Amino acid sequence: MMKKIVSAILFSVLLYYSFQMVNEMLFIKTEVNAAKDLVLEPKKTIDVFFLGTSHVYCGVNPLEIWKQSGITSFDLVTNRQPIWASYSILKQSLKQQKPAVIFFEVLGATDYVEGLIESDRGNHATHLAMDPIPLSFSKIMDVLRIDEIKKKQEMLFPVIYHHRRLVENELNSTDLLYPFTRNRNIQKGYVLSLKTEPQERSGPYPTQSIPLHPTAEKYLIKIIELCREEKIPLVLFKTPAPSSENLLMQLNGIAELADKFDIPWIDFNRLVDQIHLDYSTDFVDGGHLNVFGAKKVSAYLSQYLQEHFHLEDRRKDSKFSSWNADALHYDNRLNLQTTMLFPEYIRRLGDPHLISVITFNQSVMDHQANFQEGIQRCEVEPSDILNSSNGLICIFDAGKVIKSTSGHFVHYANDTIFNIALGISEGTKSSILVNQKEQSLNVDGVNIVVYDKDTQTILDRVAFLPTDEMQAVRDPSVVTP
Repeated sequence: MMKKIVSAILFSVLLYYSFQMVNEMLFIKTEVNAAKDLVLEPKKTIDVFFLGTSHVYCGVNPLEIWKQSGITSFDLVTNRQPIWASYSILKQSLKQQKPAVIFFEVLGATDYVEGLIESDRGNHATHLAMDPIPLSFSKIMDVLRIDEIKKKQEMLFPVIYHHRRLVENELNSTDLLYPFTRNRNIQKGYVLSLKTEPQERSGPYPTQSIPLHPTAEKYLIKIIELCREEKIPLVLFKTPAPSSENLLMQLNGIAELADKFDIPWIDFNRLVDQIHLDYSTDFVDGGHLNVFGAKKVSAYLSQYLQEHFHLEDRRKDSKFSSWNADALHYDNRLNLQTTMLFPEYIRRLGDPHLISVITFNQSVMDHQANFQEGIQRCEVEPSDILNSSNGLICIFDAGKVIKSTSGHFVHYANDTIFNIALGISEGTKSSILVNQKEQSLNVDGVNIVVYDKDTQTILDRVAFLPTDEMQAVRDPSVVTP
């Protein structure tokens, strides 16, 4: 009898973990999978949660806060995160971490919620947020209690929703390896963007207010009550963005609710001048901040946390040394994407988190001295390029040369597949395929693609032209044929 019980238990455990593994392979991967990313942080090491939509992961940079104050924080966010998913993610995350304060970005509490209720977009956004949460009794109860989740079987067993990815052969090596890759989110949920799109500043703030949408108000109050049950202070805030008069009136309504519940409220739309936000340089698009805008918002939040919560500066604490390392890695990521000089760029490729693919074609030999450092780093002689029919291919992994050849093709795998070729057809100077997708800018000179092993994404695509200036190009359309 005992053997049967033990066998049944072992079978159940095996079935559970097999289900979790298949689920992780099938669900859609993005740069931010809040529930999975957070669980990889050591327990009870995060001081602050920033909860909400993409406005948070574009607008609040935990590593900037760390560099300025030594406070640990995490962007607990997913794309288009519905407010009911925010509530559920927060509940699940509080089992892993006990933050000293929680910030909720209130876009999800505006009429933004209307487009997510009983819609395919809302169902998809809920899956993005909740699929990475492992199946548990707590998750089952949340799904059953959330009225806005209509397809409850799909939400509890995401393989039902995502099975088409298997049927339609959408899975790639990243999907298949995902359950076994335990890379922390180095940027703590933040998504770095250097893109700039000038915006118009919002008009004057209206004096009228608009009540919250009933669904938004219901879950905002649930978040407030949960924080009070856990005895964790809550701060409501709104990142700056060009806003309609209607949205500004809704924010007035949220301010009234915050006052009713005696909750601090920070509206960055009213702090634009104080934080020196520039609408011509600090936005990615009409709703999201870029890295320059996020730095200004994060600086304000860092100071606010120090003044109002007096959290410990952990920068010299050896238990948090990984945060200093992560900050250095983040700075290198940022600097790499803004570097315009070839020698400096080559030196930055020593980062242990990066795989770099480089192709030199023979045109660089007309300016050999300027490219000498890069050629030396690839551990080849200039004659190797001259004697080849097409040029040179080189791969760095963690700053070490893994492959260097003057041939046509290199195949290299490290959580992904690279296929690289030179001059394979007329008009093709360089081809760098990453998981079968072309990434090379394909211009004369040196083409470089940098892959980030932590985020499993392309970090940079750049070319250096065969000129005395070694001009860096990130947009091939500006190159004169």
